[in-house]
Amino acid sequence: LQTLKSSGIDVDDKLKQWRVVDDDDDSMRNDYFGHDFTQVGGPIDPDVCTLDEDQIHSLLRKRTRLQRARSFRDADGIRDELRRSGVKIDDKSKQWRADGILADGTKIMGRSPRIVATGSSDDGTFDNPFYGNGRDPTRYAGVMNRYGHVYREVGAQIMDESVVKLPRSEIHNLLRERMVAKRAHDFGKADEILNKLRDNGVEVDDRLKEWRADVLNEHGHDYTYIGEPFETMNMTLTEEEVHSLIRERIKCKRERNFEKAELIQKRLWSIGVEQDDKQKLWTTFRHSKTENSTSTRGFSPRRNDSTTRMSSPSPKMKDCKTIEEAIAMSMEDPEQLTTRRVSAFWAVAPRLLDEYIQRTEHDQVPASNQLAKILSITIGNIESFSPRELSTTTLGLARITKKVGRGNYHGKAFPEGSPHEKLHKILLDPEMKHHIFRKIANATMRVLPEFDARCLANLCYAYAIADYLPKIDDGSALFDHLAEQSIPLLGTFKSQELSNMLWAYAHLGASHSDLFQEAGDAIDSLDRLGLFTGQALSNIVWSYATMKERHSKLFLKVANYVLSLANLDKFRAQTLSNIVWAYASVDFTHPLLFKRVADYIVSLEDLSEFRAQHLSNIPWAFATAKESHPKLFEKIAETAIERQNEFNSQGVANLVWAYASNGQVDERLFSSLAPSAEKLLGSCNSQELGNVAWAYSAANVSAPSVFNDAFINVCLAKEDEFRTESLSQLHQWQLWQEESKSDVGLPLSLRNKCYKSFISQRIENSAVQDDVISVLSSIGLRPEVEKLTERGYRLDALVDVNGKKIAVEVDGPFHFVGRKPAGKTILKHRQVSNLEEIRVTSVPYWEWDELGMDSGKKQMYLRLLLDLF
Repeated sequence: LQTLKSSGIDVDDKLKQWRVVDDDDDSMRNDYFGHDFTQVGGPIDPDVCTLDEDQIHSLLRKRTRLQRARSFRDADGIRDELRRSGVKIDDKSKQWRADGILADGTKIMGRSPRIVATGSSDDGTFDNPFYGNGRDPTRYAGVMNRYGHVYREVGAQIMDESVVKLPRSEIHNLLRERMVAKRAHDFGKADEILNKLRDNGVEVDDRLKEWRADVLNEHGHDYTYIGEPFETMNMTLTEEEVHSLIRERIKCKRERNFEKAELIQKRLWSIGVEQDDKQKLWTTFRHSKTENSTSTRGFSPRRNDSTTRMSSPSPKMKDCKTIEEAIAMSMEDPEQLTTRRVSAFWAVAPRLLDEYIQRTEHDQVPASNQLAKILSITIGNIESFSPRELSTTTLGLARITKKVGRGNYHGKAFPEGSPHEKLHKILLDPEMKHHIFRKIANATMRVLPEFDARCLANLCYAYAIADYLPKIDDGSALFDHLAEQSIPLLGTFKSQELSNMLWAYAHLGASHSDLFQEAGDAIDSLDRLGLFTGQALSNIVWSYATMKERHSKLFLKVANYVLSLANLDKFRAQTLSNIVWAYASVDFTHPLLFKRVADYIVSLEDLSEFRAQHLSNIPWAFATAKESHPKLFEKIAETAIERQNEFNSQGVANLVWAYASNGQVDERLFSSLAPSAEKLLGSCNSQELGNVAWAYSAANVSAPSVFNDAFINVCLAKEDEFRTESLSQLHQWQLWQEESKSDVGLPLSLRNKCYKSFISQRIENSAVQDDVISVLSSIGLRPEVEKLTERGYRLDALVDVNGKKIAVEVDGPFHFVGRKPAGKTILKHRQVSNLEEIRVTSVPYWEWDELGMDSGKKQMYLRLLLDLF
């Protein structure tokens, strides 16, 4: 990479793109500032950004140098410093801005080094309402208002001084102080402030980020009655008794006695009184066998209809044992089907459909038609759904989509006319699937400000398991809007919710760097990760690695947590596999973590829980991270030999590549996998073909059943798909055939193509290499530097000693796994020696480092190495 950069070639690993940088091309290179970022937006806003333009360019320039030197942790630190200072950078577009404008056009109103509860004006406004710099506990991820907090006032906004005993400015000061306390994890103080606000007539909703202090009605609460006149409803309680219960319930909620508040709500429901806490409404209804009341056609409205009761819950839907029972409960009176009831139906439908298909005797068609009708009614009225109902319904439909997507049940086709066949035709039809899930996306936008953490996580997860990345009617991506809604609420996400949301973004490939960075900061700020399951932690780091999002503090936090555990029993095979894969993929070095995982796997009685994919991914991760653990490789090899027929083409390629790359060759493993490799040749992609060919070459294990005319034909068929690395691997395989005196070989045209790719790969000289060459010259030798051999290998130095050619290879850290030569080092030394007839000597980097600055010792070391005595 350094050679490419210094040669004027820019490589983007995330986008898998490269281009030649023209000195005159300002879009890719800014020689004046020394980095390749371009400023966009308006001028720097000093109220938002604490840096001047020169400081920004200096940090960008330093970060660019660190990235090119692969010092990603330090580069991440500079990125975080820029973000904290009010500079938004986009690595994908190579742009930066500091004008305080967010992606949705919102203007940030200001920024200060820290948020304090002082310095406000008489009306409570605050000069610096954005989050602070450094690790100050007052840092907040959301955009704040001019009062220095994130709560907006709702309600009538007319305060009665006899009820609300605080001026509006004091309310804002208390809200700001409470937010600061929460961010500092001083929850005792935050609760004390909340109680003070409530005692003075101010209600705060943390989920919706709202506060209200408007006038209570004559009944001493803020709920408004809708519906038929109370006296005509023949209730068992008087109206005053109902008001008394509503007041008591409000008091219980203020005192956080939620259990008693729920009991009061159930009592009100039992007598025919329902409350809508969001709309601050209450109404009455008559209980009936169907639990429905008169209404217009379609769903009973949840809002704005004084002639009908609000949506009724379906307390018994979860207890249904069959899909027919659930359909009957939903369709007793289609005219009165409520949004809450239909969402409850879709919540249980996936489970009940599993039960349905296991039964042998049932009438298929009626259930199918009724299901289709419920689905039609659902989508037709989806804009009436609340956030909870939307997320629940979407999750149910997504789970069904996943279940029926296979088109069969345990290998058996769905019965003709069955609900599964019907839903398969509907939900798997591209146009219908697009119509259904896009309509849900548009409905989501109508109530998105009302979504809480649970609803956001469930909706993201639903779209992921449905394998559908939605856009709304204006062409924007729903997941971008969900991310913007989620970022200010990250502190309210439960561990599983946060894991599911990040996994959904990664599964769908929905990029949103701000979300990942803010989520990483939120996890890093936690004292411990004990509330996260092993699966949740695994999914989180897997998501970051999949999206190529680096967050060094998060990865360090997770690694240290794993090391702090007494044992790893909370981690299953898949979670262990995903964790080491993620760390290897993002090039995050942590030897202790890898050793802990390896030791745990070795301690297991057997690896029966590990699937073939895990057995190949784990060695791949260790080899990629250049971590050695012979006992782990031995244990996995034993299991892989026993289960050799379970591996697919990727599994075989990853497994043999890992063992060969780590220099830990097990001939039994390579021989046992040869039949599988032979069968899977046709399904291998170009990268897998290259890896298999290189691995057997490096391991030097003969496999004539794999490498024959059939292999050559497959390579020719995929010739245009091979990239430089795979072509180079094929070149070394061709040299191996020459070593083995085999008659099998690539056609001349492809062979030349491979050779050109192999010699095109050059590595920039290291300081150690230059030093060794200098010492060789000082002892009277005339080394040929970077000597290109006939077979295409480049030798660090070639010297003539008493008429014999000797190669001096200066082997740095990347040539070893621990202190043992890596597979590529072994292969190079062997083929140069066997084919070029050149003796190869190695100067390991640590041996040279131990000589220090003593030139005499260095000369003596090389004389001994080259037998000059």
